[in-house]
Amino acid sequence: MTLILTLVTTRYIMQIADRLVTTDGRIFDPASNKSLIYVARNAIVTIGYSGLAYLDGIPTDEWIAQTLWGKELPRHDDGRAVGHVLGGGPRQSIDIGRAIERVCCGCENALQNDRAPLKAKFLQIVFAGWQWRRMGSRTVWRPILHAISSERQNGQIRCDVDSITRYWHYERVLRDGKSCLPFAMLPVPSTTDIPDVRTAELITRLGPVAHIPDTARQTLVKEIQTRASSIPTIGKDCMCIYMPFPPSSGDVVEADYISAEYEPRIPAWGEIYSGSYSPWIIGPASLHAPSIILGMHKVRIGPFVVRLRSPSPPKGLGPRLKGPGPTLNAASISQKRPPKP
Repeated sequence: MTLILTLVTTRYIMQIADRLVTTDGRIFDPASNKSLIYVARNAIVTIGYSGLAYLDGIPTDEWIAQTLWGKELPRHDDGRAVGHVLGGGPRQSIDIGRAIERVCCGCENALQNDRAPLKAKFLQIVFAGWQWRRMGSRTVWRPILHAISSERQNGQIRCDVDSITRYWHYERVLRDGKSCLPFAMLPVPSTTDIPDVRTAELITRLGPVAHIPDTARQTLVKEIQTRASSIPTIGKDCMCIYMPFPPSSGDVVEADYISAEYEPRIPAWGEIYSGSYSPWIIGPASLHAPSIILGMHKVRIGPFVVRLRSPSPPKGLGPRLKGPGPTLNAASISQKRPPKP
């Protein structure tokens, strides 16, 4: 069972998810993608899921991407989603509320039709990011957090959406008599409104450091890796999505794969190099599938730029003939996913 930790503040959004998929207690896919970045008509969000790893016969993250894209994803002959889809006419642009409703309704239908035992039909999908509204010449931003959760009712599956209160970030938070940064932390899976002991302790540890993104990230990654040491269905490798407050960040979003046990490899020019992973990136007129990447990549989606962090190629790498020649600055290959077990 995947563990996703989502931290929402008035300065940044951060979502960290492990990558492990297991079946019957055994490792099935050690590097499965469970993260997406999506730009709606009025919001940019990071999305993560926990629960069933396949819906309608395809990986759940692909199913979410396809549902948001609005049509079937183009694929290679070997079944991999095409790495990059650019142009070809933009999809219908919808607001974030309708996008979440589309995923919720589709999720309910897919779970009802799935052949898995009823008790195994569990899925939670969390959306966190920034929503904006035009007010004359101004753009007003607010942090958002929504979660789709499945539940069993009278032998049927039902999916509902829970949302944080609209103006939660205006509440004054005091610590030791001093005002501090308000934040919300949601662990997924979560089956109760009352945090368990470990989550409550994590929230307490985050309190003094939530205003420092690097320290908060280290705290969240350490929490996932600590739990992975005792829970075999949680992996130690993580994907981190970081979304600073857009007006102060130049509209830049960062995605960073944090390797602890599994290091991806990428072939380039006859050699094999250590690389990194990227998440789904879905924009108004472009779609980028999870890939193994080498070197720094930047992907533009609408008004935003997603910066994908990865090891840099060795200097001077590449074929050279006479005199100065081309060198390898970056490479990518779409990630192949195993078929449903």
